[in-house]
Amino acid sequence: MFIWQPHGWQCLRFVQPDTHGMHICISMLLPPEFKEQPEKKIVVFPNDEVTLKCEATGNPPVMFRWTKDGKKFDPHGMPGITQRKGSGTLIITTNGNVDTSFKGTYQCYASNILGSAMSSESEIIAESAPQWPKEKVAPITAEEGTSTVLPCNPPTSAVPPKIYWLNSKIEHITQDERVTMGQDGNLYFANVQMTDSRPDYICNAHFQGPRIIIQKEPIELKVIATNTLSHQKPILIVPNKKHSTYMALLGEPLVLECIVAGFPTPTVEWAHMNRLKLSPQVVFENSNKTLRILNVTEDDDGEYQCIAHNEHGTIRHTYTVTVEAAPYWIQKPVSQINAPGENERMDCKVAGKPKPKVSWRINGIPLEDPRRKVQGGALFLSNVQPNDTAVIQCEAHNHHGSLLANAYILIVRLPAEILTPDELVYSVVENQTAILQCMAFGAPRPTVKWFMEDMYPALDDERIFMFTNGTLVLDQVQREDAGNFTCMAANDQNNVSITARLIVKGATQFEVGPANTEEKRGKSVTFHCKVLFDETIPEHGIQWRHNGHAIQESEDDSKYFINETSLTVTNLNYSDQGTYSCLAWTTLDSVEKSAKLVVYGDQTVELCLLQKMNNLMSCVEYQGPEKGRPECKRRVKILVFRGLWRDCMMRYRHLPNLPLCFVAPQQNPTDVKGEGNETTNMIISWTPLPPREWHAASLRYHVQWRLENEAQWNETEVEGPPVVVTDTPVFSPFEIKVQARNDFGKGPEPLARRGYSGEDVPQAVPENILVVVINSTTVKLSWMLLNKEKVLGHLKGFWVRKNIRSRRQTHLHSHSHGQLLIEGNVSEVTLGGFRPWSQYRVQMSVLNGRGEGPRSEAITFNTPEGVPSLPESFHLDYLSETELILEWKPPKFPNGKLLKYMLTYQQGESTEVGLISSNIVIPSDQLTLNLSNLDPYTPYKFYLWAETKEGAGDPFVLEEHAMRESGKTCPGCQKVPLGGWQAWPSLAALNALHVLPSTEPEHQSSFAKESWFIGFVSAIVLLILVLVLLCFIKRSKGGKYSVKDKEDTQVDSEARPMKDETFGEYSDNEEKPFTSSQPSLNGDIKALGSDDSLADYGGSVDVQFNEDGSFIGQYSGQKGKEGGGNDSSGATSPTNVVTALE
Repeated sequence: MFIWQPHGWQCLRFVQPDTHGMHICISMLLPPEFKEQPEKKIVVFPNDEVTLKCEATGNPPVMFRWTKDGKKFDPHGMPGITQRKGSGTLIITTNGNVDTSFKGTYQCYASNILGSAMSSESEIIAESAPQWPKEKVAPITAEEGTSTVLPCNPPTSAVPPKIYWLNSKIEHITQDERVTMGQDGNLYFANVQMTDSRPDYICNAHFQGPRIIIQKEPIELKVIATNTLSHQKPILIVPNKKHSTYMALLGEPLVLECIVAGFPTPTVEWAHMNRLKLSPQVVFENSNKTLRILNVTEDDDGEYQCIAHNEHGTIRHTYTVTVEAAPYWIQKPVSQINAPGENERMDCKVAGKPKPKVSWRINGIPLEDPRRKVQGGALFLSNVQPNDTAVIQCEAHNHHGSLLANAYILIVRLPAEILTPDELVYSVVENQTAILQCMAFGAPRPTVKWFMEDMYPALDDERIFMFTNGTLVLDQVQREDAGNFTCMAANDQNNVSITARLIVKGATQFEVGPANTEEKRGKSVTFHCKVLFDETIPEHGIQWRHNGHAIQESEDDSKYFINETSLTVTNLNYSDQGTYSCLAWTTLDSVEKSAKLVVYGDQTVELCLLQKMNNLMSCVEYQGPEKGRPECKRRVKILVFRGLWRDCMMRYRHLPNLPLCFVAPQQNPTDVKGEGNETTNMIISWTPLPPREWHAASLRYHVQWRLENEAQWNETEVEGPPVVVTDTPVFSPFEIKVQARNDFGKGPEPLARRGYSGEDVPQAVPENILVVVINSTTVKLSWMLLNKEKVLGHLKGFWVRKNIRSRRQTHLHSHSHGQLLIEGNVSEVTLGGFRPWSQYRVQMSVLNGRGEGPRSEAITFNTPEGVPSLPESFHLDYLSETELILEWKPPKFPNGKLLKYMLTYQQGESTEVGLISSNIVIPSDQLTLNLSNLDPYTPYKFYLWAETKEGAGDPFVLEEHAMRESGKTCPGCQKVPLGGWQAWPSLAALNALHVLPSTEPEHQSSFAKESWFIGFVSAIVLLILVLVLLCFIKRSKGGKYSVKDKEDTQVDSEARPMKDETFGEYSDNEEKPFTSSQPSLNGDIKALGSDDSLADYGGSVDVQFNEDGSFIGQYSGQKGKEGGGNDSSGATSPTNVVTALE
């Protein structure tokens, strides 16, 4: 550190270990250096005397000059301006008038032959005395309950005035939640009352620069009474816009204002968005309407919210605060002294927002020398020479301000010089650390070396090391280390040396130290302390201490007797117990030894009766008091016997030597709690002390409680827990104390524990809920709990309830709900498991020990697209032996806008990879695809998946087997009845769902060519012929036949039942597909089973899939059996007809 003296003396202060440092002054030429500079901004009023300071030192003496507005300025030619002799300081006298010629930006330069230093700029602003224009202020009228504003509008000034609202009696207008003065000086009424009517509201402005106070004309406020007060929800008055943006400077104050109107008077609260708490630097003023940060930091950046509410509503206003900074120093340039030929670096590091621009000057002139390089905030000078001596300026600026620093580089050759005096003596004792100093100075910087006697290098000893400033440290000094040490400093000019002498003394040691002692009360005790001192150390001694406090022997006190080697304590009492120490000291070291003293009382043996029950007596024999515990007795024997008390010693049994203390309790109960099980009570509980801690035959508990911050305690005394406190306010904090007491006294003073009365259902609602979508399935949810006092209990966590509506194109569907408990007092959480491409509606509520509070306002957000799920279904129909059609349904969860379907298929039954076709691209609106030229005897496996812009979904795998004309059975497959589908959960593998449709082939030929049909027609023709023949027979008989035969025929025909197999099953469901018009029996009739439409077969199918595509439904309805075959009956045979007619 350099301290400059007049006449060119340079004084250097060297700081040495364990010293306050030393100053060495050297006479040499020095560049200018400022000691005082002018202020950056000065406001001048009439009758002011302004001083522009400019003081600097240097050798030879410096010369001063000034510039104004960037131009040369001669103060000697200006009236009212004088310059101090031998100084650059200017004194400006206004003499009652402010000449506008004083205004401007000034800068001072200090120069000598070694360089020039330049000061920071100083701006002078001239103002006349402020005056309030004469005006007639009209009365302001307001209806009771409405809001109003009384304007102030003080005169503008470079130094804003302080505003006060007074009445004509010079009394301050009372301000509270309803009446507030804003930062603009206006007086705001949230709602006016009849008592606000008065004619003398006076705005006073105090201008501290000219030291005057001016008044505005009085304002009259008339409040009009009304029979019905107009209740109104909060309305924002200041600021008067929807959103406010503020730019705050680092280190400067920031004021945010939130003035609202409404009736009843709204209350105002503040919050920092996305933070649980405001900065501890925040101060609230004007009944919370003003938020002030005295010293802005970078952490104060962000969004703040003002929340004003009354019983009719809530209003919020958001303030976006951006913290920027004028340039400030990270590393300021430092003056340096160097030798010619050296390379030098001068650092100048600044910070600010926006990032400051840094420029360099030398002697006030911009840097141009190519040998001087600027890089990374540092100036590099290579191969410096004496003519490089200069004053260097580093200047940084952004639009918030500027910084300027001067530092010189002095290039000079100076011989080595040791600044530490020669022949210094250092005394230490054995095993201590010795510190030897050797401060050297020179240019170039000298090299320092230490030598022991016989010029042996000191650093060769592993116990010795040296600081960079030349100080030598010797650890664990021994007697043989004593002697002379030589310090040598050398540079290219010369070398010098000094000698330091080290003396090693013997360490102080104990021969005999005090010992632990126990003694009876009233007796005396002596502690011994014999010490060996090094006799060459003249100053030494012994000091006795009791529990850390020095013992002073007094002539009129016979308690303590001290001689050279002992301490005697007489007339012992219990208060004499403790630690006694013997401290032996010298000017170089000190040692201490301690011992403990225990004082005990008389030992007597007593016998007492403990209890007598059913003629069974027990008594205790004990001795007491115990050594060191005069209040305790030691139980020796327990005797149990039947008979008289005088026969106590007849029978007994021994017990362990356990302490039995008949004293006050030594501890208080633990686990003290206060909890309510109803909204208006608190139950105080604790863990009782075990009997062995009673120290008496019985124990009581003294219970105290009070509301926090109250002075008066409530109390009661009980034998055990609990204590129920009633009529308490809802969930309020209490202080609780529980103290154990017995017949011998009180336990220790208990610590107050915090308890709470009963909880109630929370009224608080999470606010400022913010959802940040991270990806298609994950979001970050954050919120704020502003009214924590409305939690009305211990905050257990938050319920989050979501309502999802998936999006398919422009339609919303698939409503579902879910809820999640977030435990703890947290303000944000990351949630996963959301469905892509969905709209969610989220609400939150507070949970305490009593229950759940009201839900918050719903927040709606959309998740981005993801990959789609499987197609909802996928099956095939055969068109011919070599051609089939694939049909599918879109994914149940498209998770985005479908762009296309992709299909590929594989030939072969095995799981090995067979011949795979290339991907077939299918438009997203196409749900069928025909495939031809297939091998009729080779099974195929088809893969179908959908794609969105986020990628491909999982494939739906469909296996097909060769079961066409050959009628081969599909290995491992089950045939599915026509018109039905069957899901095979056992075949579902990984993400693909395998579905096997019926592969039973159906021929496309006309049923008119079938043999059963030909037989049916032939039977009909034959039946007609038999009927005709019978008719002819009847006619030939002429209608003559037996009446009995006729009756028998009728009875037989009517009584014969029709068997089930006669015409087959009949079902109404089978008839439904056929309309009232009978189909023609030709080859144009569509073959049964050739179409997969379920309606064509009269069957209804209810197939449901859950979200992962697995089958969860059952089929409903049955398909009727097909006509024909061995199990069906066609028309009756002719034989049957004849039998029926007989």
